[in-house]
Amino acid sequence: MPEQPDAAEANGEPLLRVEHLCKHFTVSAGLFGRHKATLRAVEDVSFSIHSGRTLGLVGESGCGKTTLGRTILRLIPPTSGRVYFDGVDVFALGRAELRRLRPAMQIIFQDPAGSLNPRMTVASIVGEGLRVHGVRGRERNGGRSGAAAAPRLKPSDREVRERVATLLQRVGLSADDMPRFPHEFSGGQRQRIGIARALALQPRLLVCDEPVSALDVSIQAQILNLLAELRSAFELTCLFIAHNLAVVRHFCDEVAVMYLGRIVEQAPADELFRRPAHPYTRLLMAAALEPDPTRAGEPVLIRGEVPSPSDPPSGCAFHPRCPHAEARCRTETPPLTRRAGLTIGHVAACHRADEPSWPDGAGAIRLP
Repeated sequence: MPEQPDAAEANGEPLLRVEHLCKHFTVSAGLFGRHKATLRAVEDVSFSIHSGRTLGLVGESGCGKTTLGRTILRLIPPTSGRVYFDGVDVFALGRAELRRLRPAMQIIFQDPAGSLNPRMTVASIVGEGLRVHGVRGRERNGGRSGAAAAPRLKPSDREVRERVATLLQRVGLSADDMPRFPHEFSGGQRQRIGIARALALQPRLLVCDEPVSALDVSIQAQILNLLAELRSAFELTCLFIAHNLAVVRHFCDEVAVMYLGRIVEQAPADELFRRPAHPYTRLLMAAALEPDPTRAGEPVLIRGEVPSPSDPPSGCAFHPRCPHAEARCRTETPPLTRRAGLTIGHVAACHRADEPSWPDGAGAIRLP
């Protein structure tokens, strides 16, 4: 019998589709916290990721990247918007339906130490999901089925141990590490444990929440190479959250730039780095460190500070720091659309993104 394609692939639709997603928090404000304010962590975000592709999400700390990733997975409840995974409305699922979908959507957390239970052994950490959710039926019978409908069978203790040992070896550890505790490992090794845990349930979507930012530079390269290898071997679709542009350029097919809870530019990775259209994207690239000391340029002076998400500016949120802002930027919010001169798939939320007088290179931006 021929294999049945997944629903999203059969319909030519993206595996993950996010539509107008918002996440607001109510925080205390004023003297003694007597007043309440709304913190707009994620504001009207839309994008999609096709099966087997990787979307990089970049921006300064506090721009809402992690909140966006966790809201997509329903680790925190949304304020409004929709998320569709393989054609299924994730936010409309009941508790039992969501539990069946959980194995197909996994996450690698930023802090490898804080994300692992210090009281559990490696065998328990990696094998816990297998004991709770079971083993996908296709692993036993060789069939392929949709993420939400795939049958999962209760594994024996021996099957769990064998599966955990295989996963540990796959991520560069050893089966002998199974009885050890997280504090006995280095940061890079702990992140490998987190990766093994995320892959245990054979997910189709993997959210990587800055998986290398807490590691030494030499270890970062090892973990990135491991993730690239596993992405290919397991046919993963990834949302890769990071603030390091060099990492994103190396790992991602597409890049979305986020500022103050909104996506301000999105494009294929090569196109974005060749011709950034939004001034914030250009600023990020100009501020990136140059690995060749003989090519180091002048330092980039950034004007102003990131506004508070509880009191965002009117119009374009970046206009208080933008050297090219004009009157309409202060009053009109630019839509995220394709501008004149940009290739298909390259969109930017800037009133002046299509002006030919803009500098061609990212390094040409020098803020006063």
